Amino acid sequence: MDVKTTVRWAAMVCPLVLGLVTITPALCQAPKAEDAMSKATAFAAALAMPWGEDTQAALREDVNAARKAEWRVTFGTFASVGVDPRTGRITSAADYSGGLAHAMAKAPPNLDNAAALAHATEILKLAGLADAAQWGSPDVALQEEAPGVWRFAVKFPCQYQGIPYRYGCATVLLAAEDGKLLVLSTALDLPIPASTAVLVKEEAASESALTYASKVSSSPEAGTASAKLMIVTPNSYWVSKGLGATEDSTIARTAWVVTVEQAGRQFMFWMDAADGRLLGGTQSKGLVEMSAPRLPPAVAGGQRDTGSLLRLWGTALIAASVLLAAGALFVARRNARRSAA
Repeated sequence: MDVKTTVRWAAMVCPLVLGLVTITPALCQAPKAEDAMSKATAFAAALAMPWGEDTQAALREDVNAARKAEWRVTFGTFASVGVDPRTGRITSAADYSGGLAHAMAKAPPNLDNAAALAHATEILKLAGLADAAQWGSPDVALQEEAPGVWRFAVKFPCQYQGIPYRYGCATVLLAAEDGKLLVLSTALDLPIPASTAVLVKEEAASESALTYASKVSSSPEAGTASAKLMIVTPNSYWVSKGLGATEDSTIARTAWVVTVEQAGRQFMFWMDAADGRLLGGTQSKGLVEMSAPRLPPAVAGGQRDTGSLLRLWGTALIAASVLLAAGALFVARRNARRSAA
């Protein structure tokens, strides 16, 4: 290669190298407060979430174990949106005024599971979470959060190589009457398991769990066991009972999560899928009595009885009284501050 050619190539390559050196730090730089506010405002606007002039952004550390920090952008007292400081994704959101209106309306469900799933999926896309994890099959449930107040809970479980995490998901809560976002929460910072090998059979894991349950329960009943393969991070819940040993809680493991139901109690044992060790678990004091599911009221054509109408009006009057009292207190404090000034 002659001198002229070398100079020509240098003239072409050097600007590119300098440009990369210049922009790379900017591309790798974590989002700042202004970026978080811009993303949160755009997200809130797309979902018709209310906000006012009192907009603030603050970096909150250690929000929880699976979402270690986030920019929390608040829009007055009406709504808040959390932004991941590393990726710029929306990691949480809450619409307080929308939730209050939803609770006060007590409207019958107007969506089916398919419509709720479509709304929740679109919200995940707006939040930049569509490709944030390997999502498993979503779970859609219609819930009665209070008498006459219905919502859809849509859960998108995280998974690794087809195995779901015990704790790891994105959950979207929607008003059942119109699909309006009430709450978005996520747990996405999940460790990759040390191994996905399954060398212990489900039956063996269940038998071990039943044996452990017999040691911590005074009931003569053997109980029933059901197992599901999941990814967990060990805990020391059963160590105080003399079962198992403390494991490294920073290393995720593939385990059989075995639920034992025995004499009105529910025990959960996490059995290592590779060698059968007890990795942790939990228990509940008692099983919730499951009655026939209450059906939502008909969307149209149904009539409420007199007792339901009276209860509805009574609840509305109480709520209105609380709001009026809160408003009066706010006005009184504001006038007091102005007088002092």
